[in-house]
Amino acid sequence: MIDVTPLKAPFGAEVRGWEPGRALTDSEEEVLRKALHTYVLLVLRGHPRPSNEEFARLGEGFGELFGGGESYGLASDSRDVLRISNELDAEGYEVGYAGSGYLPWHTDYSFRERAAKETLLEAVVLPENGPRTHWVDMYTAYEQLDPELRERIRGLIGRHDPYASARHIPAEVLRAPQAYGQRMNPNAHLPYEDVPVPHALARVHPESGRTALYVSTFVGAVDTLSGDEAQDLVRTLLDHALRPEWTYSHEWRGGDLVVFDTVGTIHSRDNFEPDATRSMRQMSTLLPA
Repeated sequence: MIDVTPLKAPFGAEVRGWEPGRALTDSEEEVLRKALHTYVLLVLRGHPRPSNEEFARLGEGFGELFGGGESYGLASDSRDVLRISNELDAEGYEVGYAGSGYLPWHTDYSFRERAAKETLLEAVVLPENGPRTHWVDMYTAYEQLDPELRERIRGLIGRHDPYASARHIPAEVLRAPQAYGQRMNPNAHLPYEDVPVPHALARVHPESGRTALYVSTFVGAVDTLSGDEAQDLVRTLLDHALRPEWTYSHEWRGGDLVVFDTVGTIHSRDNFEPDATRSMRQMSTLLPA
């Protein structure tokens, strides 16, 4: 039996009762989908560790899977499951993608025409202390926009480029010692074609019908605005959204599996020591074509 309990947080719920070894019934899948629409983020706990196949079966209950396991140029034992890990292979390179360091506020795969609809992220190996992952409720951020600003962004199109996020990385993080650049696998690459992808700044979720502020550090330009105007607008919108009352910060426990609405949230990861081992499994569904 699937049990859903709201977190003592601005949003999110804890889910117990998932059994990876058996397929969910139609009614159980519906419970999870409705819970995600209500709470935006679900923390699944208390279950045995799923195999890649069981993990993918859970993801398929939410939608079409992206195929991240085969899209980054890294060795993978699953088409759908991407390793986000700083564990090293025999040649001293990280076996996963984005396994080390700080990650600025972003939306998964918004640099692709079909961006992520949901993302599933599971903790496999964790450092003793942190890092935390943080999420912001971008539905509430949109709903709480000043009416004049909400009217201003109506119809505006942002251009998403993952490399645009570099300008948002804090100076103290850039100054911190990082082993990531030396250990990144030379075969690794983003599934990005180096052409900024257009998405509306106000985006409607295709299932819940809610409108989210679809802005992250990946937005490097805005159609019809000059470069300076676009950067000022993105900074204004992010400053508005990044408030404690709309933020959930997750303290990971081993085996945690977080499912989140990728249209209605942006997320980031704290920096952490490069010699601390951290390994996650990630999977995303796709928005309709």
